[in-house]
Amino acid sequence: IDSLTIPDSVKEKYTVTAPATTTGTITPAAAEVKDHPQKVTGGLTYTGLPQALVTPGTAEGGNLAYSLDGTSYSYTVPTAVDAGSYTVWYKAVAGDDNHKDSAVNKVENVTIGVNRDTPTVLCTPDTFQYDSTAKTPTIVVRDSQNRIIPESEYTAELPAGRIAVDEYEVTVTDKPGGNYQFANPVEVEEAFEITASSQNPLSISTDKATDVYYGDSIRLTALGGSGSGAIQWSVDKPGVAEISSASGNNCVVTVKGTEGFTVSAYREGADGYSDSNTDSVPFVAHPKVVTPVVLIAPKYYD
Repeated sequence: IDSLTIPDSVKEKYTVTAPATTTGTITPAAAEVKDHPQKVTGGLTYTGLPQALVTPGTAEGGNLAYSLDGTSYSYTVPTAVDAGSYTVWYKAVAGDDNHKDSAVNKVENVTIGVNRDTPTVLCTPDTFQYDSTAKTPTIVVRDSQNRIIPESEYTAELPAGRIAVDEYEVTVTDKPGGNYQFANPVEVEEAFEITASSQNPLSISTDKATDVYYGDSIRLTALGGSGSGAIQWSVDKPGVAEISSASGNNCVVTVKGTEGFTVSAYREGADGYSDSNTDSVPFVAHPKVVTPVVLIAPKYYD
């Protein structure tokens, strides 16, 4: 200290001795938030992708840092995926020794709203062939932007059974507390179907050759097919031959004329099977060969 001025009124009462040197302290200035982060204009809605929760801020004397828990800070604007309410803490972090961190600020009630899209529902495959077992398709649900909605976001209800040949409905409902909220359960009629299966080949066996004769009875048996459907027999020329009896897989045809005719059969669709193929056997009816017996009445010599 080069000099020290002491008023006379003080000198009369005190003897002042000043040290030759003293120490002063320069304290760091607080870094300052210049542009405070704000909520995103227009709000946020769940998309399944990370979204920035606030607009970027700026700082003087440092860099702006953000936190979602008030403890761990990062210089990157925070993002979130799931619907919900968030708080973003932020502060200016000192950029050099001449500054210190600013006080902590926060943006509260930053909300990502639930997605209220009406979804589309697709079953893959959408067609099954009957085989007597229950069918369960893979269900794919998409939002209006064609994004696949995770299975964790909804429940899918399928009808019981799903074995018989028929068309089936699927109902999709959002799970409470999730990222999606459907206005109503989504009911998709004819979402998938089970179609009839083809039967094994059917054939006809007969106890006679294709050449038959008037008055003959022909025995035929249908072999093969699938399921419990009835065997349907037919003759293409009823005036030439007729079905005199039919039971189970067997049939008896009686020849009534002399001409070519065909006997056909198929098994009706049942138990998830479509109609079988139709098998046919051609016949040619000939006149019946007879040997006449001539009887001569005896005549006595006269």
